[in-house]
Amino acid sequence: MAMKIKSKVAGIPGLVSIISALLGLAYFNVEYLTKMNTSISPYVFFIMASVFSGIVGLFSKKSRLYAIWGLGIGIFLVVHLILMIFFSININYKP
Repeated sequence: MAMKIKSKVAGIPGLVSIISALLGLAYFNVEYLTKMNTSISPYVFFIMASVFSGIVGLFSKKSRLYAIWGLGIGIFLVVHLILMIFFSININYKP
């Protein structure tokens, strides 16, 4: 009976990873389409939750596919965030 409970819990990190990655991607799109000036903390929270739970989900035997997708989207969002910060620092406002 303990094995059944353990196997049900094994798929949760992968599912959390893909859901938080999709929420982070949705938050990113809404933020840039509406051009709202919010703090960056919710975006970073979704990214870090996706990456962390994706890494944890890679070590489980169940729903590893969700963990891989969540981790991939999370890493893409991290790279995008770093590039956006780098390019916004290099903008010269005065000609």
